[in-house]
Amino acid sequence: MTVKIVRIANGEDVIADVKEAYPSQETYSPIGYFLTNPYQVTVTATAEMLFEEQTEDAPQKINDLNLELFPWIPLSCDNRTLVQLSQVVTIYEPHPEVKSKWERLTEVHHNESIEDSNS
Repeated sequence: MTVKIVRIANGEDVIADVKEAYPSQETYSPIGYFLTNPYQVTVTATAEMLFEEQTEDAPQKINDLNLELFPWIPLSCDNRTLVQLSQVVTIYEPHPEVKSKWERLTEVHHNESIEDSNS
């Protein structure tokens, strides 16, 4: 599993298990990336950070931010989607806390899917 954050051309950050997509097995020219279990990453400041009198000179830590993960394509019946190469701005390694949160979410979602299919 290769968990990465993909910055999409429209500015969205999407965390997912990322794999290159090729048109055929003989071609080493990717056409895009398959994103499995994609979640949009949204980062906002906490209420305390919005008031100037409480600011410090120390750099912000990831714990100081509100981090939210939402299913990126919630209406899809598949947990995998293809993003064209031209729509990808950059791909980078997620912060360990972000990756851990994504792993917990996908594990819970996977377990719910198994329960639903058994019903």
